[in-house]
Amino acid sequence: MEFLMTYGWALLIVVVVVAVLFLLGIFNPNSSTPEACILPPGFTCYSFNVDPDGKLTLDMGQATGRKITLNAIKCSKENNVTPEAIVPLSIDNGRHKIVADGLQCLNESGQPFSGDYYHGKIVFSYSEYGTGVSHTIQGDISARPEPGPKHTPTPTSTPTPGPTATPSPGGSVTPTPTPSPGGSVTPTPEGSVTPTPTPGPGSCPIPIVTESHDQYVPDIYGDRIVWEDDRNGGAADIYMYDLGTHEETQITSNPYDQGAPSIYGDKIVWEDDRNGNWDIYMYTIGGSEQRITTDPSDQDTPRIYGNRIVYADNRNGNWDIYMYTIGGSEQRITTNTTDQFEPKIYGDKIVYTSCDETCDVYMYDLGTHTETRITTDPNDQGEPDIYGNKIVWVDNRNDPGTSIMDVYMYDLGTHEETRITTDPNGQEYPAIYGDRIVYMDNRNENWDIYMYNLGTHTETQMTTDPNEQLTPRIYGNRIVWYGLYAGNHDIYMWDFDLCGTPTPTPPP
Repeated sequence: MEFLMTYGWALLIVVVVVAVLFLLGIFNPNSSTPEACILPPGFTCYSFNVDPDGKLTLDMGQATGRKITLNAIKCSKENNVTPEAIVPLSIDNGRHKIVADGLQCLNESGQPFSGDYYHGKIVFSYSEYGTGVSHTIQGDISARPEPGPKHTPTPTSTPTPGPTATPSPGGSVTPTPTPSPGGSVTPTPEGSVTPTPTPGPGSCPIPIVTESHDQYVPDIYGDRIVWEDDRNGGAADIYMYDLGTHEETQITSNPYDQGAPSIYGDKIVWEDDRNGNWDIYMYTIGGSEQRITTDPSDQDTPRIYGNRIVYADNRNGNWDIYMYTIGGSEQRITTNTTDQFEPKIYGDKIVYTSCDETCDVYMYDLGTHTETRITTDPNDQGEPDIYGNKIVWVDNRNDPGTSIMDVYMYDLGTHEETRITTDPNGQEYPAIYGDRIVYMDNRNENWDIYMYNLGTHTETQMTTDPNEQLTPRIYGNRIVWYGLYAGNHDIYMWDFDLCGTPTPTPPP
């Protein structure tokens, strides 16, 4: 009897322990099943949720190097998933939007899903801004249906014939200046100036902003870094950090979106949708804000050099390049009926992408009033940047028909074209200053920042974090970018004077 009582108590204890483990979910297969939102490189799940009725909410970001238009989407466990058309939704490079809000996910039979655990495909179709090139991508969603979103950050030269200078579409006559549609200067408070911890050599790369919201697309000139910032609830604002004074300044406080900032000297320009369309605005540090464009169509992606601001403008039914001279007037640079966009300026030279059936890089010389076609390869070239006599861009001639790009360079002085990158995984968003070219690189299955030195002919991996680092800009000895580090996007910097130079990457 004592034997039975002893083992009876032991059995009772086992039953109690097993019951407790069930209550804790240890033996519930769904409790340990991973929840994840995994998208291809260039795309990020900011937050996602599948509710008890199988309806998906998804906030998605993209960093493909170009603005995109999402045209179709589908969430399903079926074997062959074809995305279904939606109202086209535009997402700027480096931005995120809610792309699904109550999208019904389907089961293996194509019927509305219901259950305790969802694991299926999310398929999108999108087209590239300007080129019209279409792509379809597929990701995976795994979730236990419940109310509320889940935040899930995902993880040598060849001489070529020089381009032939041709008269600008408007002829060899200087484009006729038109009265500036802007010019009304409205005082705007500079916003709050906040002292922040001094970035230093303690760890490299150096964090510039680690605020808990998202910061995007930085630009740099001298000691000043500007960026787009989401911390004020919904609409994006422009912020600035001064490396000399260690102060952060909120530049805009308008309740609409301001983005894509560019800085030169004491002038900051950006695109702004406060008037129901995108306009270009400018702020003079220590002074006031000025509206540069008032045309009711869209103007976007401004760049500034000296007293000249260039931007893309669709007032003529297609995208053209325009320029505004501070203290002067606006003039139309391109008159071709196809699309021209992504302008950059250095001195008297403006470079931009021009697209018809394919895209090429062109240059307009303000001194000679001529337009020059820089690239003649029959595949796509775009995202140009310029410094001195050197123009860089991305090019898919080595993977035609795909979005896998390499970085190329053209020297206006020697008339030589040089392939800069040869890794087969794709590079985007090049920027150049002096002998250094920086760009995004996808060879490690996430976007990292790489640098190529034209003087030493070496390539260097600048970032090694397993998350994404995007849209680098360079000025002097400093590179800035934004990256997904602590569940949100922050601004970081590499200062060669403080951090030195990482070991160059061995050639492939």
